[in-house]
Amino acid sequence: MARNTKSLELIFKDLTGHDNAVVIDRYPDLCPACDHGIDAKLIDAYGRTDLDGNGHHVQAIFQCPRQECQIIFVAHYTSGYFSPRNYSEYVFLKGCRVPSYLETEKFEEEIVKLSPQFVTIFSQAKTAEEMNLDLICGCGYRKALEFLIKDYLVNKYSAEKKAVLANSLGWLIANKVDSEKIKVTAGLAKDVGNDETHYQKKMEELSLDDLKKLIRLTTHWITDELLTNHYAEKVN
Repeated sequence: MARNTKSLELIFKDLTGHDNAVVIDRYPDLCPACDHGIDAKLIDAYGRTDLDGNGHHVQAIFQCPRQECQIIFVAHYTSGYFSPRNYSEYVFLKGCRVPSYLETEKFEEEIVKLSPQFVTIFSQAKTAEEMNLDLICGCGYRKALEFLIKDYLVNKYSAEKKAVLANSLGWLIANKVDSEKIKVTAGLAKDVGNDETHYQKKMEELSLDDLKKLIRLTTHWITDELLTNHYAEKVN
């Protein structure tokens, strides 16, 4: 949903799925999760119109654009007065909150240090799944996998960072990942994740749960490798 910077018109859906238009006073300028000033990214909006037709109550879903945060939060707008100038009802920002269930998924300390973005994206995909957004959460898990593998390879081949970031996930798994265990689990996770982004699936035998398990296995093998190298270097 695009932001209209001139009138700040906001389109929201009601319970029946119909679109309604309101004019908001402003976008949130402070993230309720990280407390930083932001230019919030609008995702979608839902709400209701009072039975007398004189008021709106709108919940708009935003995302913090900061790379270190990217948390989803909800802004609540309520009506003020009717504007005959543009025949839209003004609504005013009353507050923002982060859903209480939006928690960071737990991963090994080595994974958190290696790829914090992976942890954030995986956590957001899990939140989407818990909200029954099963048609979009798979895309999030697939994105998380790409961040994990690229950060893993950048850490391993720091001199080849540009090449790692420029190549596709499939090519990197096939050509740059040395560990057979990582190659197998990450490769399968990539295939299942790609299915989640396409119109037709090619791997009907593997599900969304399999995708999550494969990503978890990939983090497990990466952690094993990182810890093994750490202790080997320590002894040497």
